[in-house]
Amino acid sequence: MEDKKVNVKNNKKIILIIIGLIICIAIIVTIKYFSNPVMKFKQNLDNLDVSKLQEIYSSTQSYDEKKKIEKIFKDKLESIVEEFVNGTKSYENAIEEIDRYKNIKGFENTIKLSKEDIEKIKISKDDFGEGQNNANSGKVLEAIKSYSKVIELDKNNYKIAQDYIKDNQEELKNKTLVEVNNLISQNDYVTASQKLKELQEVITNDNQITEKSNEIKDKAKEQEIEKYKNEQEVTVENAKILIQDDRYKALYPDMIEVIIKNNSSKTIKDYEVAVLAYDNNNYPLKIKPKYNYSGGGFEFTGKADNVNVVAGATRGKDYGWELDASHGISKVLAIVKNVTYYDGSTWENPYYSYWIEQYKEKPLQ
Repeated sequence: MEDKKVNVKNNKKIILIIIGLIICIAIIVTIKYFSNPVMKFKQNLDNLDVSKLQEIYSSTQSYDEKKKIEKIFKDKLESIVEEFVNGTKSYENAIEEIDRYKNIKGFENTIKLSKEDIEKIKISKDDFGEGQNNANSGKVLEAIKSYSKVIELDKNNYKIAQDYIKDNQEELKNKTLVEVNNLISQNDYVTASQKLKELQEVITNDNQITEKSNEIKDKAKEQEIEKYKNEQEVTVENAKILIQDDRYKALYPDMIEVIIKNNSSKTIKDYEVAVLAYDNNNYPLKIKPKYNYSGGGFEFTGKADNVNVVAGATRGKDYGWELDASHGISKVLAIVKNVTYYDGSTWENPYYSYWIEQYKEKPLQ
């Protein structure tokens, strides 16, 4: 057999050529990879200088590449939201990190939606914390109210909240219905109705609760009206048409006089009264104040400012609101609508809405 001499030099050349080609290909691929706008955007996503991101996105011509960039950015913001959900990033840090991108044109809506999600989750976390506190204190109704506000985006808390609601709703319902029946036996329909309303806030579309609520609705309303009527902080002592002069109505017009009494322990600064008017046959009339050219209305609101009515005092004698000369009013009814006290507190008369419902645009019985 004849020995063949191996050409080492040629083999080395081939190997060097192959290595060179591999290096060239690698360089080309690397250059192409790193010059790709999608890759460049991804690499610069965490840089403090976000102006580079705007430059990359704005200069990208390809529709597909723009969509890929938008997906990368959306995923980034979703990861920030997820970190806040999991508790690995604080609310302040999450908002601050998202706000870094707020000046990049083209991503405004994505940024807005992500911040809205974080705000919703923050509120949800607060509601969850409140629910935990109430649950630990044995306040089941309050706990379920708070837990009901926990949203699905708040993943871990949502499951815990829903489990608590599921485990405690039926017991709460049965316990409340027992309390309601006890209140009914004591003729306290107002409190019984209120408890049912609160129960319906956390347990909706329950026939048993609805039937019980309808059963006592009318009696509860009657009691509530009487309660509000008797607990008014400021009452109307008298209301009438004050005649200043029998002849010279243009100079001395008739007025609506309403005398109020301060039953509170505070000094009244301002108040408003609602007034209804009737003819001499007890049928409702529109009230037309002086210098009013619109024809007036069936309800007139009289305002009294800076009146300084101390506790227990009355106010309104020989004062009033001037009427058109042809008003035709025989009698008036009035009620205090609201009051502002000197300590800054206010009182809205809860009896007012029932009073209006009973008397407005209806003949006096």
